[in-house]
Amino acid sequence: MMFKMTGVAREAAWVNKWTFANYLYEFTRVGLRVEKEWYVWTRMTDEFYTRHREKLMAYPRYELDRDFMCVVLAGPAK
Repeated sequence: MMFKMTGVAREAAWVNKWTFANYLYEFTRVGLRVEKEWYVWTRMTDEFYTRHREKLMAYPRYELDRDFMCVVLAGPAK
């Protein structure tokens, strides 16, 4: 559980439900060119995945193991 500044407990929530593929698509859709991309990986433990399977099963496992997406963007796309 997470606590707001009020101290009221609530479950954790995603900022949004986008995958890394959604971000790459949107970059190109708005006219940006992806010159370079790389990821910071942290393998999710099987125990954590099993415990939160109901929420996590909507995403491919390889997506869940990526912590951060780093990109070099240029625009507009040619």
